[in-house]
Amino acid sequence: RVPSTLRITSYSVSSTHCVLYWNSGVLWVVDLFSANGTRLHGHRVDVAVFPPGDTLKVGRADLLHLAVLEDLRDDEE
Repeated sequence: RVPSTLRITSYSVSSTHCVLYWNSGVLWVVDLFSANGTRLHGHRVDVAVFPPGDTLKVGRADLLHLAVLEDLRDDEE
């Protein structure tokens, strides 16, 4: 079991509610058989792409996917 890096302190969100991961530049969500469900666009999902600008409902918590369009840091100092 991998420890959580994002914890939501709500009775509606279990400690192993879902997993978010990057694959080929795309953010995915996988529900881990949670009792209160993981919803995207109001529909319960088991596995889905979580696109920028969308809101994921995890239990009663809403997670907004904000995307950085361009990395503006200057790596040459």
